[in-house]
Amino acid sequence: MLKPESRKLLLLAGLLCQGLLSGCATIINGPTQAIPVASDPAFADVVVDGQSMGQTPTDITLTRKRNHLVILSKEGYRQKSIAVTRAIGYAVWGNAIAGGLIGWGIDATSGSQNNLSPDIISVKLEPQSRVKQADITDENQQRNVVRSMQTTLRDNRYYDGPVDGFLTSQTFAAILKYKRDQTGSRTPTVFDAETLGLFKIQ
Repeated sequence: MLKPESRKLLLLAGLLCQGLLSGCATIINGPTQAIPVASDPAFADVVVDGQSMGQTPTDITLTRKRNHLVILSKEGYRQKSIAVTRAIGYAVWGNAIAGGLIGWGIDATSGSQNNLSPDIISVKLEPQSRVKQADITDENQQRNVVRSMQTTLRDNRYYDGPVDGFLTSQTFAAILKYKRDQTGSRTPTVFDAETLGLFKIQ
C-alpha cells in the first residue's frame, strides 16, 4: 500500500511526463513542411494557392493545416498542376497514446499532425507548339501594347492608374486578375499569345 506522499509523487511524475510528451508531432514535425520543387526545363514559374513563389528549382514552405495547389508554368509549355494533400502522420498516434487529448489537441490546432504529399515535386513540362512567344522586343512597341491593355483594364474597372504604357506592379496585377477572371488561366505572363489574344492585340 503506497503512502499518500508516494502517490502524490507518482501523480506529479505522470503529469510531468504527459506534459513533456504532449505536442509530440508539433515538436517532431512543426506546423509547416518544406517541399523541394524542380522542373525540366528549369526556371518555370511556381504559383501556390494563387501566390507567386519564384521559379524552379526552389523550396516552398507550406502549412500542414490544409491542402494546396501548386502550378508550374513556362512560356511555350503546358501548364502543370499538382495537388498537395494533407494526411495524418504516424506521430499523432503515439501522441494520442502518450499525451492524450491534450497532446492531440495541440497537434490538431497547429496542423503538425499532418504530413503533406507529395513531399517532393519534380515534373517534366510538355512543349505546347500552339503557344508562341509574341515578338515584342522594341521598347516603344511594348509600351503601346501595355497602354492598350491599360485602356481595356480601365474600361472594365480592373485598373485606375495612368494609361502610360509602363508595366508597373499595379498594371501587372490587374492584367493577371483580368486574365484569370476571363479565362481561368493563372499563368503569370503578359506578352504571350493567350494574353495578347484576350486583349485583342495582334
